[in-house]
Amino acid sequence: MKTQKKMAKGASGPSPDERQMQLEEAGKLLGEYRESLGSFVYSAEMRSVSHAAISSLFSSPDNPAVGDGSLASVYSSLKKLQAIVGKETPSNSAFWALYGGAIELMQDYMLNESSCKVQDVWEQEFLTNIDGVPNYKVPNMVFGEQGMLWSFLDLQLAPFVAKRLGAGFVAKDVDKVKYPLNPSFLEFAAKADDARKSKQEFYPVNLATLPTGTNLDAKYHVSKTELELLCAEGSTILVNQNFANSQMFKWGKVAAKLSLELI
Repeated sequence: MKTQKKMAKGASGPSPDERQMQLEEAGKLLGEYRESLGSFVYSAEMRSVSHAAISSLFSSPDNPAVGDGSLASVYSSLKKLQAIVGKETPSNSAFWALYGGAIELMQDYMLNESSCKVQDVWEQEFLTNIDGVPNYKVPNMVFGEQGMLWSFLDLQLAPFVAKRLGAGFVAKDVDKVKYPLNPSFLEFAAKADDARKSKQEFYPVNLATLPTGTNLDAKYHVSKTELELLCAEGSTILVNQNFANSQMFKWGKVAAKLSLELI
């Protein structure tokens, strides 16, 4: 009999006191939720705040409650409330759609502001810095090992861009919402990365000889030519004595001395 009473009591759900405590906790969470929304409205004009919140969200997409901003706070209160009343089901979907609608609006606004912040940095810190730079300096300045493009990707876009084998750079997403980046920029970055990887310490250059010709009225004729490439590792020489010959030169990034002698 005692066992049956305990089972019946366990099946009856929370006691009135427990329900009261849950209601009080839910009310407290609702207050925190409203406070976070109010904080969002107050700081809405500060683009840097939105950018920081979205950076945190995309850095930890599986745990959006991480962080100190208003966006993280509303996700935190949402998570706590779901622990009390249960997650979305067909029977309560209308409630959660209404409750979470403000979060979606808030997140969409912050996402747009974050993308504008990234655009500002691109224009003011990237494009402005290469404006007026001589054309011959731009490739190394932008695409070199310490190039500005790689710094921009690492410092500004790290939370929002992923690198995939064969696909290059792709925009990350949170709940199927991609970070708004222009596809042409991602393609530009991928091509630049491919070009960077294709660079080598040296490039093999194969040269072949042909008989050295002179003008018909020339007083002297060339019997021998020597092409010499002198670099730190030593010298490479191609001798042309007016018959077929060839030589492979290692043309590296380090400056080398090239000389041609006619005999």
